[in-house]
Amino acid sequence: MKRPALLVTVALLILIALAAQAAPATDRAMASAAHLFPLPAAAAERLDASPTPWVVATVTLGSNPKGVAADAGTGRVYVGLFNGPADRNLAVVDAATGTVITTTGTMGSHPNAVAINLADHMVYITNKTSGNLTIIDPATSTRWQVPVGSEPFGLAVNPGLNRIYVANFNSDSVSIVDG
Repeated sequence: MKRPALLVTVALLILIALAAQAAPATDRAMASAAHLFPLPAAAAERLDASPTPWVVATVTLGSNPKGVAADAGTGRVYVGLFNGPADRNLAVVDAATGTVITTTGTMGSHPNAVAINLADHMVYITNKTSGNLTIIDPATSTRWQVPVGSEPFGLAVNPGLNRIYVANFNSDSVSIVDG
C-alpha cells in the first residue's frame, strides 16, 4: 500500500473509532461492529439490557406484500400486494392498531414500490408489469395512471417540488412526474 493511501486509511479508522466512542450506541448495528471498535461501557450496558422488541406486531396480508409506505398524518400504512388482482392489490392498514382497513386496487399489475407525499397525502404506486404509476387521492378515492418506463421499480417523492421520481428498471431511465 502506498504511503498516502495508508495515511488516509489510518485517519479514517481513527475518526470512526472516535465517533463510536462519542456517540451513544443504541442500536444493534453498533453492537455488531463492537468487535472492530470497542464501545464505551455505558453503551455496552444498554445493549445488554432487555431491549425493546424489534417486531411489535405482524399483519397477515397474503398476495406477496412488496412495497410499503406510512403516512403519519393520516395514520395509514399502504402496502402493495405484488400478486394481488388489479382491483385488490393495495392494502390499507391502520398504523396504530395493525388492522387492515380495506384492500383496494391500483388498477395496474404487480405493485412494486409505494410512496406518499406527506404534504398532500397522495399515494403513489409503481406497477411493474403494466409499466405505469398509479396515483391515489385517499380523500376522494380518485385514481390516475401515468405511463412510465419499462418495469418501474424505485419511487421517491419531493413534496417541495410536488414531483415523483420513478426508476424504470428495464428502460434504464427515471421518469419525473408532476404531482
